[in-house]
Amino acid sequence: MIEKMNYYPNDEQLESVVLGALMIDSGAMSRVAEQLEEEMFYQNNNRLAYRAIRELYDAGRAIDIVTVTEQLFKIGTPDNWNVPFYITQLTSRVMSGAHLEEHALILGELFLRREAIKHLTIKLSRIQDLTWDVYEELDKLIGTLDKLCHGQDTEAPRDLPTLIADTLLQGQWRMENNKDGLTGIPTGFTELDRLTAGWQNSELIIIGARPSIGKTSLTAFMAWVAVQAGYKAAYFSLEMAAERLADKWIVAEANISADNWRRGTITPEEDRAIAAVVDKLRKPVIHVDDSTVISMERIRNKCRTLHRKGLCDIVFIDYLQLAQVTGSKRNHTMATDMGEMANKAKAIAKELKVPVIVLSQLNRDSEKRADKRPAMYDLRESGGIEQVADIVALIHNPSKAGVKTDPKSGYPTEGLGVLIVEKNRNGATGEICFGYNPSMTRFGDYEPPKNWMLENARPLKAKEIRMQK
Repeated sequence: MIEKMNYYPNDEQLESVVLGALMIDSGAMSRVAEQLEEEMFYQNNNRLAYRAIRELYDAGRAIDIVTVTEQLFKIGTPDNWNVPFYITQLTSRVMSGAHLEEHALILGELFLRREAIKHLTIKLSRIQDLTWDVYEELDKLIGTLDKLCHGQDTEAPRDLPTLIADTLLQGQWRMENNKDGLTGIPTGFTELDRLTAGWQNSELIIIGARPSIGKTSLTAFMAWVAVQAGYKAAYFSLEMAAERLADKWIVAEANISADNWRRGTITPEEDRAIAAVVDKLRKPVIHVDDSTVISMERIRNKCRTLHRKGLCDIVFIDYLQLAQVTGSKRNHTMATDMGEMANKAKAIAKELKVPVIVLSQLNRDSEKRADKRPAMYDLRESGGIEQVADIVALIHNPSKAGVKTDPKSGYPTEGLGVLIVEKNRNGATGEICFGYNPSMTRFGDYEPPKNWMLENARPLKAKEIRMQK
């Protein structure tokens, strides 16, 4: 086993100098308040002294020898600690607050070293212990080191005035920056944008479907819409090779036959169409990871890396059930596994403040119904997934039911898809009809065939005429 380290880097004299400077210079604390945390002081007495100084600062009170001594007595100190003598010693060691910011930076670096040693020691011990899941521990270690290196620790709780101010700022931003009511990342469908105002930051969107319904093709289209609008996407394709996703984008953008492209029998006209869009295909910023064995923790760490570089505005994961389950295998079920991974996907959305869209398989129950329409409870092991998701949308292909007319919309089923938004935590629910071509490489708002529109045309009612005006 790894021996516990009995020395952690620290500098007692430097801690004393910083504390002394905070007490003799009235403006010193305001210069380092955002840098210094209580945990950065290694010596217990110094940690208590800084807590007293911080409490005085937060209360808007003066910071000097008298007030800090008084505050320490209020906090409570060990019986054998001569507080007045200790405070006098601190202030006698410094003449001013010069170089305080640099001294605070050094304390922060020493604290970082201690934290790294602590976490690495624990992880090394667990990796040696065969009862711990090595993949989960390594993934957690990567996340911990990333946080330590880039200061991505959990933010402190906000009081109500701060929260209200932040919320009002967000509201003001939406009013100033919305595009015809769209405040998030465009979805590619007008009606879906109306329901959601676009994919919103920090939200988890679950899109469920049975196999061979086109869920990968649909989300590949949504990812392409996002990057065409100037956003940067990360796409985790756990089922399909990255090149097959690129196939879809090439075929869709060049508007060529998917069969010809797959078979290598493209026509000269199609070849020229591809050449014409090559530059356009290379400009969008999208990173595709087609690792076949990957955990949600690893996805989170890869997203952090991309986000830190400014390369991750939205995340797609295809699909939930293929993600590697980590952690203890005792007392686990498929339902608990899926719920835990959905929670981890939601954590990515909240931490990075980006939309995360996750595909999920549906069980076979929908196929037993006459109309084959899916419902939210068809999500495999749905309980935990439903609870954590902000939006749950289900893909329905009416043509798979063997009918020529969709009984709910009345539209012909050829080329008709339906996205059923069953849950929308921050907005309305509803159904969106969308259109697609036979190869499912091109999507868009559904437009009924002209002959259907002529057959189903009717005179407008007076109310409808007024609404158009």
